[in-house]
Amino acid sequence: MNQYERVHADKIKEEIRQYEKENGKMPQEKKAYYIYRRMGQFYSYKEAYAYADKSTMQEYMNKIKIYREGTTRRW
Repeated sequence: MNQYERVHADKIKEEIRQYEKENGKMPQEKKAYYIYRRMGQFYSYKEAYAYADKSTMQEYMNKIKIYREGTTRRW
């Protein structure tokens, strides 16, 4: 886990702690779903994770360009 993933995971754990402090213990199924949904938001909204291989900066920028063209092109 890198530092960005750790920060996000810690934020999610804190959100769960806060919920449990205010509302009582969260069921395991609900907790698992919450973590799954929040981590999904984190990874799907960050371009860096969509292209997180060991590429050069130029390769990385080319991948982002292709991705953005694919999401903005009108068919």
